[in-house]
Amino acid sequence: MTIEEMMAQFWPEWSLIKQLGRGSYGAVYEAVRTDYTMEVKSAIKVINIPDNESEVESLRADGMTMDDSRSYLSGIVKDFIGEIQLMETFKGTQNIVSVEDYQVVEHTDNIGWTIFIRMELLTPLNSQIGEENLTEEEIIKLGLDMCSALEICSRRKVIHRDIKPENIFVNPFGDYKLGDFGVARQLENVTGALSQKGTYNYMAPEIDRGVPYDSTVDIYSLGLVLYRFLNRKMLPFLTQETALSPNARVEAVRRRLSGEPLPPPCDASPGLSQIVLRACAFDPKARFQTAREMKQALMAIQNGTYPMEQEVSPIVPSKTPEPSLDSTVSVRHTQSRDEGAPISYSAPQSAGVMQQQQQSQQQSQPQPVSPVQSQPVGQFGPQTDPQAVRRRPEQRDAAQEIKDRLARQEAERAARNEAQKNVDKKVKIPAFIIAIAVIWLLLCLIGILPRNIIVFIIGGLALTAGIVLSILKKNNII
Repeated sequence: MTIEEMMAQFWPEWSLIKQLGRGSYGAVYEAVRTDYTMEVKSAIKVINIPDNESEVESLRADGMTMDDSRSYLSGIVKDFIGEIQLMETFKGTQNIVSVEDYQVVEHTDNIGWTIFIRMELLTPLNSQIGEENLTEEEIIKLGLDMCSALEICSRRKVIHRDIKPENIFVNPFGDYKLGDFGVARQLENVTGALSQKGTYNYMAPEIDRGVPYDSTVDIYSLGLVLYRFLNRKMLPFLTQETALSPNARVEAVRRRLSGEPLPPPCDASPGLSQIVLRACAFDPKARFQTAREMKQALMAIQNGTYPMEQEVSPIVPSKTPEPSLDSTVSVRHTQSRDEGAPISYSAPQSAGVMQQQQQSQQQSQPQPVSPVQSQPVGQFGPQTDPQAVRRRPEQRDAAQEIKDRLARQEAERAARNEAQKNVDKKVKIPAFIIAIAVIWLLLCLIGILPRNIIVFIIGGLALTAGIVLSILKKNNII
């Protein structure tokens, strides 16, 4: 059964126009639907699981039966559907590709499924750029839009894990959008024979090492994407000549994943170079910890408020499990929060730069005067007259502050005593009521007051009211 025949069963109103591209896991087609006189276009991605019969044979070679193979592949399909449903929840966001609908068709003649995903029609980033190079302003816009997409992902606890130019798209308004959530993560589990083309080029080192990782792997991959466009479309350790050699490309990836410091991108301004190198730090703790933090740094570059106080220094990975201050030092320059000043950023500095700063600071600090050279040095400078030292403004201010504090404490103590007296007076009122009520009842019993039910009721109510008021006062309820 052809793709058009399968689509006719659930999307008869849609017709395929042409194939837009084909990757390791499927093909993307441009589709059109005619509503009266208006045409609506979408992109339809078609994915086959498995891609061909040889994948099933690979599973059989691993010792699986036909039923085992069907069950295993069915689990992959279910996980992948979960990823598509997650993508549907992002529908309508500005910087994430919108998924409009999907269908899953199970094959009847063999083990396999075909998944159809209908998405908004966008232009792939690589097709939009072509042979041209992005300007620094456009690269900053790309970074800001991708950080906005990752901010949305962080709210849903989603790690994309496959950020690369092939998964970035552009809409007619010039906005960049992130797509293909979970495709590589789920489909690479089918068999080891599936290609991972493009995965290692932007992969974070901790994923390659197979150690636990967090959302900073997406920041690392985004940093490499920006690095590439700032380096004449060359990834780290590649040039126009070596990029033509497959062995050189493999060696460049090996050097990057092993933690060799990345050279600054050749066409980046110093500030943007600092941001990109920080995002691509080998140590995850040295990177931007959130997409929002990286976005603020890019906005500072865009607004011209990013501080440039140090030269770009490559980030050297620590040889020990914990980051070493001798290898990498991150310095953050801050401004007064009381003035509402924006946060400033600076790139990580090497230990040599930090030592130079410390030496210059020590040289600029005033040194104590030797007793041989001058008069003795006291707490407030050279000592002259002890009485004059005691009368210095700093000490007078401190003494006045102590006096003011003692006066405030005395005023608070007097206020508490007055309040306690008022409480004591109020507490006596219920006791007075109780005494009157008891006398009232005794006079009734001995015959001085008339012995009737009304008189007894009045005395009982007064006694009850006095007891209740006493209890409430005792518990500070009233």
